Amino acid sequence: MPVEKICLICKKSFKVIPFRKNRAKYCSMKCYASISPKVKRTCLVCEKIFYAKPSIIKKGHARYCSRYCASIIRIGKPNLAWLGKHHTEKAKKKISKNNARLSGKNNHRWQGGQHKNTNGYIMVYKPTHPFAKQNYVRRSRIVAEKALGRYLEPNEIVHHINKTRDDDRIENLFIFETRTEHSVFHSLSKTNPFLKTFLKSNLV
Repeated sequence: MPVEKICLICKKSFKVIPFRKNRAKYCSMKCYASISPKVKRTCLVCEKIFYAKPSIIKKGHARYCSRYCASIIRIGKPNLAWLGKHHTEKAKKKISKNNARLSGKNNHRWQGGQHKNTNGYIMVYKPTHPFAKQNYVRRSRIVAEKALGRYLEPNEIVHHINKTRDDDRIENLFIFETRTEHSVFHSLSKTNPFLKTFLKSNLV
């Protein structure tokens, strides 16, 4: 059960989980930050105004506004790596062309456009599919879509009747119109195992 606490700053009531009841003192990050407001500082190199926490200043830090300015003092010259790498337009086009040449079938790790994901489903490379996620779609959904002659809606669920997630035979697939229907079926089948034996494919 959540424990009710009173914020030390704004006196607002808030709830926390039991194991944090002795540690939680503030209702938000805004209230927490107000106990030690940041201090105005001036960069020793570029004289830019910036803000730092008192605890950082106490440790002897917060003398420079950025790592770029700090590198000028520490190594005697600006470290351009902190500014990031900037390519010319010609170099960008060359990099893009090389990346395109190594994608898809041209990549050395290409496995024919199919692989089994961590959940046991067979994923098929379909970059043009309207509901593809990272260019891949579950094979079971593709089989169902071919049988129905249309794309499945995102809320439609393809259920494997024999519980084998890589068995995408059409007679092993059943379409639930909503996620709720799918969840209810699994809940009822736990209390009534015989319910599973009556489920037949609605695609055949």
